[in-house]
Amino acid sequence: SQGVHRPKRPELVKALLLDACAQQLLSGGPLSIGVVADIAGVTKGAVQHHFPTREDLVHALYDHLAEEFKRKLQTTVPALRLRGGMPE
Repeated sequence: SQGVHRPKRPELVKALLLDACAQQLLSGGPLSIGVVADIAGVTKGAVQHHFPTREDLVHALYDHLAEEFKRKLQTTVPALRLRGGMPE
């Protein structure tokens, strides 16, 4: 029998996994590949394909959040300076 073929969307899957990781960390519950897979609605194999270990997943989440923070600063700080809300 043939399995269902779904188009691969690795960036979407990574985003789902990072979001699931963040949700689990915020909940205070234990972090595992299985829990992240359940929250994201994917298999453990899918998680391990993108992030072989929990540490890899947490590091990727940290990098993602740091980049997001940097992007927000780059748009917020110039706007504050224009309105006179922040010294040069």
